[in-house]
Amino acid sequence: MRACHPRTKNEQASVINEILLKSFEMVKYQYKSVNSVMNTDDAIHYLVEFLNTLKPPDLPTHILKLRVGTPIIYCCAI
Repeated sequence: MRACHPRTKNEQASVINEILLKSFEMVKYQYKSVNSVMNTDDAIHYLVEFLNTLKPPDLPTHILKLRVGTPIIYCCAI
């Protein structure tokens, strides 16, 4: 028996994006976000490795994978 694990919208979008990116033969580029803390005393409480694993809703993941020629939709809350 398998446990049911419903995916979030971000997880579903990530799966679809990976499938689409694999279908293009162009060179793939990866861009990583930069995480830091304002107060250096707080740096011991917020490890960079931990920050990179967070996947909050409505925010992109730590690594953005793009290929030349693929469309990009940029949505910004005004």
